[in-house]
Amino acid sequence: MKTLIAYGTRYGAAAECAAALKERLPGDVDVIHLAEGSAEASEYDQVIVGGSIYMGQIQSHVKKFVQGQQEALLSRPLGLFLCCGRTDAFAEQFQNAFPESMRQHARRAECFGYAYSLERMKFLDRWILKVVAKVARSERSLDFGAIGSMAAQFSSQGGGTHDSTA
Repeated sequence: MKTLIAYGTRYGAAAECAAALKERLPGDVDVIHLAEGSAEASEYDQVIVGGSIYMGQIQSHVKKFVQGQQEALLSRPLGLFLCCGRTDAFAEQFQNAFPESMRQHARRAECFGYAYSLERMKFLDRWILKVVAKVARSERSLDFGAIGSMAAQFSSQGGGTHDSTA
């Protein structure tokens, strides 16, 4: 089983989740940060795509990947994930991040939680987070249970059955 995990991240939360997902998946697993490279989804048996939400949007390189590889993504088992601070708004953020065809086709959709690393953020990003989201210090709330659930579903041949938490 050959799996692609393609993701976007601004400050590393989605990268950490992609790496944790890779550790839990059997077979040949490639992890690609879409800001640094790309891959052909058609070369894989199954694909998991994710990213982090910043200012209500997923990274543009994730959107470009999904749009450019739509045919291949819709023809194989697909998982989708987001890292987002407003976990209560996951359904809305998920809807904004991925086209309806992808959301409907996805075998699993998960919110993997969030991480705010203030020390890694640019000044303006840190200021916005402090003023708008009222975040005063670095916080981590990654959901390794959700990562494990997605990995379990994609560990079986064909990516398992359709089960979206969104």
